[in-house]
Amino acid sequence: MTAAGLRRVLWTAALAVTIASAAGCGAVRIETGATPEEKEATATGRAREVRSSFAAGFDRLDELGRADMLKTHIDSSSSRLVNMGRHFVSEWRRGNDGRGSVIPADEMRRVFENSTAADQPIFKAWEDNMEYGWSYIQDSSRFDDRAVGLFGDLVDQYYGVYSAVMYPTGTAGDYESAIDRAEADIRANSRDLTAELQKYR
Repeated sequence: MTAAGLRRVLWTAALAVTIASAAGCGAVRIETGATPEEKEATATGRAREVRSSFAAGFDRLDELGRADMLKTHIDSSSSRLVNMGRHFVSEWRRGNDGRGSVIPADEMRRVFENSTAADQPIFKAWEDNMEYGWSYIQDSSRFDDRAVGLFGDLVDQYYGVYSAVMYPTGTAGDYESAIDRAEADIRANSRDLTAELQKYR
């Protein structure tokens, strides 16, 4: 399979993301037929809606509700990135098989960049919503140092997941292992934060 062919598979199969909830963490919908420019314009409009919906929902909640909403947003967004990365792993391996040799990581990175280009406004909206909520947690006097620290770790680990998914290195197996490690780290910290927030209920 050529890089162009693999790019078309990734483009049409995985990356048109529709946001269905106020937290910006709804279901993934696969769309086909639109040009890259149309996809990017649509994603830009959805990104504005994601930001405004999140802020409106977040601002209506009490302090603990905001903490819960932020955690849910990070959990959901990171999970969706991981799922996208696992799809990339499968396509990378299919590309290797089709070519009869290993596709190098730098070539796959270019393929991924092209495949995700139109959805970058959505990814940026997820990040902006996370930083909006994280800023509130940092300024709040409701939560102790441990809770704030766990939230900070969760934010850092979200960026770790994003980097693992979006910037492949090594082989498909190396890429998959990096995603596995990033997912394990953020899931473990999320469980710790869930337990910590129970103290405030």
